[in-house]
Parts: sequence; structure tokens; C-alpha cells
Amino acid sequence: MALATMSGPDPMNALLDAVSGAEPGRDYLRRGGRTVAVAEIAALRDGLSARFAPLGIGAGTRVATLVPTTEHGIALIFALARAGANWIAPNSRLPASALAPQVSRCAATHLVCDPAQEELARAIAALTGVRVLVLSDATPGAASLVALETDTNDAPPLDIPEEADTAEFALFFTSGTTGRSKAVKVSQAMLIYAARGALAVSGARAGDVLHCWEPLHHVGGAQLTLMPLLVPIRLELFPRFSASAFWSEVRACGATHMHFLGGILDILLKAPAGPEDRDHGLRVAWGGGARPESWPAFAERFGVEVRECYGMTECSSVATVNPRGVEHGIGWPLPWFEITIRDPQTGAELPAGQAGEIVIAETDPGALSAGYLGNSEATAQTFRDGRLFTSDLGMRDDDGAYHFLGRLGDRVRVRGENVSAWEVEHVVRAHPEVCEVAVIGVDAEIGEQELKMFVQPFPGRAVDPVALTDWLRGRLASFQVPRYVARIDGFEFTPSQRIKKGLLPAGTTDCWDRDAVRRAGDPAAGSRHTGEPQT
Repeated sequence: MALATMSGPDPMNALLDAVSGAEPGRDYLRRGGRTVAVAEIAALRDGLSARFAPLGIGAGTRVATLVPTTEHGIALIFALARAGANWIAPNSRLPASALAPQVSRCAATHLVCDPAQEELARAIAALTGVRVLVLSDATPGAASLVALETDTNDAPPLDIPEEADTAEFALFFTSGTTGRSKAVKVSQAMLIYAARGALAVSGARAGDVLHCWEPLHHVGGAQLTLMPLLVPIRLELFPRFSASAFWSEVRACGATHMHFLGGILDILLKAPAGPEDRDHGLRVAWGGGARPESWPAFAERFGVEVRECYGMTECSSVATVNPRGVEHGIGWPLPWFEITIRDPQTGAELPAGQAGEIVIAETDPGALSAGYLGNSEATAQTFRDGRLFTSDLGMRDDDGAYHFLGRLGDRVRVRGENVSAWEVEHVVRAHPEVCEVAVIGVDAEIGEQELKMFVQPFPGRAVDPVALTDWLRGRLASFQVPRYVARIDGFEFTPSQRIKKGLLPAGTTDCWDRDAVRRAGDPAAGSRHTGEPQT
């Protein structure tokens, strides 16, 4: 079927209506062994839409959701779009103390949750005064929306932004790796672009089955929900990603495609190799953030083609596609984007082979976000001259392919040299004892900064900081070898599987200090500075 136009007032529902009218029995998804057709999604949407007016939901109403990725959750999104309401998608894994400011900042008046989230919703309501509605899926093929009595008497007034600001259709929150998360304005057209981008990188075709575990509050999950309307594929829904259950799920549902974020390929590679490694029908693993070493290792072991992409919520999730191999990095821009590499200080465009900031411009209108709700300063900083300045470092090669080199904020100035934390982390992860690592800049005793490295060993193993730094000296320049080493039991990750570096302690008194060891002239003395594992 030809792509529906994205210029109308409600393109998502126009697409759903077109497909359900032409092919009502076409598979949309399957969950728990039950298949749901396109017509059922449309019917669920209609049933929810009929409940909106009595509950005070209409054009311009801002509705936050804490619902899982199910047929009912997907239908709710279509119903909100049809009503002209704004969909606010906070991370349901956060506590009420973190969710309440997001709900308040976006001026949400309603919060829809599933029964399992009632306690969390009540806590948010007590802090914000938001009205709670429970979305029940007790009856297959039907959905109910019931108002929940909550104690909101002591709730403060909503923190409505002073500036006049429109929300587009949806608001997704940035990962918040370095500070407070921002509410990204996402239009219906952007979600359709995201689904088109997902189809481009995955190469999914009619009859394919996608193993899906992503939450709706992440654009990587939301984009999947529109894919079956663009190409006749089926979503197989699972509540979460489980490394231990993944391959049995793939075999049972007949999945041909999997979506990965960050280190998921590494997680699957950690399992012991066995004779069943290729006993499955999975053809393609697609996503963003795979380590260059993991790509060929995963393809060789499991017989699965790996496809990489790059993007972010602000550019409709996917901006580049690489279906041709690890040597091509994050690949080439999608047709609706133009990408340049620019000098972070001057903004001048840089030639191939030089590293700079990845800057994205749209060639089709509506592919980029209009900015951040209630944050004009961040909008002005990120969106300039019709372009998205990503704060990511990259380089274009002679073939026109782009390569991701880390975050601008991960550049640390050490003894007059610019050090990429991403490059250091990339080398450290190759150490056989290291499971995960993060590198940050900390204040130096005299000017500039020093590198502090947080190392998580594999279970049952230990990382000796003396041996590790000696190992790094043969692989990094002297100024790239971290001065401080801290052992950590685990990291906190964003939904896009990035380490929350803002939570890592910048102190230097409770970790191993290379310079202190040198001054003492005793490597063992350094171990007395390691302290307890940091969390």
C-alpha cells in the first residue's frame, strides 16, 4: 500500500483507517499467543474515543500515560490523536518523585495508567493534582477507561510554563544523561517518519515478524507501532527484554527481526555458545549503539545480519542507515535528511576525514522536532538555522558514510589535549576482565581536568588498576590513560541504554590514584586508595 500523506490534521488515524478499511483482517500484533488484527485496533480506538468527552479529554488536553506496549496501549495513542489531545510519554520505570515534575512541567491534566501502575499513579496525583484514569484490558477485544478516586487535596497547582508553547502531538523525554531531561515535541508526521526509518534500517518486508520488547515511552518503541500499517508485518509483543528467554521467544513466535539498543548484542553474546545458536529463523538484528567488535561477532555466531542506524528523538528517531557492514559506521542519511560535520566552535562545515559535530537538516518538512516544551533556551541552542545540532561527534568518510565518535560533552581537556571519553571507553571494553566502563572528566589539581574511569568487572572477576593502566599504555596515548580508577558494581542506564554519567561521583579521594602511586613509589599503595565499590 502506498504511504499515506503526512500533511493532514490526523495522519496516523488516516493511515489506520485506510488499512483497516482495505484489509480489516490483516495481522497487526500478537501478544500472549493471541493475534490482533488491524480492525480490532481501530475498534479499540473507537471505544476509547467514545469515553473521552465525559472524562474531559478533547482537543488540546494533555494526557500522560503509564501503560505497557499492548493492543490497548497502542489503541489509546490512536484515540488521543483522534481527539486532538497531546500524548505525554514519561518513563514508567521512574519513581513518583521523578515523574511528578515531568507531569507538572508538561501541564498534564489527566494520567492514564494500567491496573498494575495504580499505586504509582496515585502517588503522582498526590503530588500534582492530575486526574487518574485506569485503562483495563480484562476483556479481550475490549477496553475500559475508568476514573480513579485519588487524594489530591494537598497537591500543588500545576507548573504550567509561562511562555506560550504548543506541544505538537506527543512529548517524549530525553535521556537526561547530563542534566534534567527535556520534553521533545514530536508530531504525528515525525512518528510516521520514525516508522519509515525503522523499515529502512530493518529491511522488513511483507510477512516478516518483529520481536518487540520496547516500552511506549521510548520513541524506539513508539515507532514500531506504526510499522505494520506501512508494510504487512506482525509485531510480537513481550513485556521486557530477557536475555535468558530471548532465543526461546524468537523460536516460538517465528520472529525474523529483532531491534537492539546499546549493549543488547553484547548481553546475548555473553551466554555460553551452544549447538542451538543458529537454530532459529531470525534474519536481521537492527538498531543503534552496537560496538564495532560486537557486530561481526554476533553475525558470525548466530548467523544474523546486523544493521546499524543513528538518530535521536529530535530527528524522528532514525537519521542514518548502514546495511552494508561495520566498516561503514552509522551509514548514510535517509532521503529526508541532509547531514554535515561542523566545527563545534565556528559552525563551519568540515571536509571528509575531519571530526566535528553531527548536524542534521531536513529536506522534507516536518522530519525535525519543533524543539523542547517550555525550554526556549535549550531549543535555541539545539535548533539553529533550521538545523539540529546534535552535540554528537562524528566524521564523514570518502564513501559518504558517517561514523559516530562520541558526545561533545564527553570531550575532556587533559594537559592541553582533547580526549574523547568514548574512544577511551572503546579501548577499555576490550580488556578481558571489564564488563562495562564509563570515563568522565574531574577537576585537576592545577587547571583543566583529569580522567576518572569507573570499571565494572565481569561477575566473579576483579580488575587490578595497576595492571589495567599498564595494559592501556600500550593502546592509548599517555594523556588518554585515566589517572583515577574506581571499581563499580553496576551502572544506571537511560532507556536508550546510555550510562547516566551525571550520577557518577566526581570525587577523587575514594578511588585508585595513579599519581599517588607514583609519588609513593609503591604500586600496592595505590590499591589502598581504591575504597569500596562505588554505586
